[in-house]
Amino acid sequence: MAAITDLKSAQALCDAAADAAMDRLLALGIRPADAAAAADWDDQDALLKSKISTLSHLSSSIGAQIVVQALEDVWPQLDELDQVTAAAQASIARIERINRALTVIASVVTFAAAVVEVSTQPTVGNAGKVLTAFKAVRTQIA
Repeated sequence: MAAITDLKSAQALCDAAADAAMDRLLALGIRPADAAAAADWDDQDALLKSKISTLSHLSSSIGAQIVVQALEDVWPQLDELDQVTAAAQASIARIERINRALTVIASVVTFAAAVVEVSTQPTVGNAGKVLTAFKAVRTQIA
């Protein structure tokens, strides 16, 4: 964590220096018409633009290092999370298998109740219930 703080401080310094160089570049004003003054202006312009470019690249590079360092710091937790996720997925798969088994059992119980009902009260409606319950069991088993 201290390394990230140090990197952020270095990045802030680069950004501040780039901002200061940009202010100096803007303060140069328009390129003078005089040849000697224009040559000096061109030198300052090139120097400041180069400084801004270098500081911007350095700031970006430091930003990438901050990300790398942060990932290194949290990598163990990410590995742990991956293991927990894998265990949770295995538990979910077991629950799904149990749920399917309970659904089949419920269909068989419903079929058995329909058979008992048609045997005690033999009506067309109850025979239809047996057929519907049988289809449900067949669908669940298939």
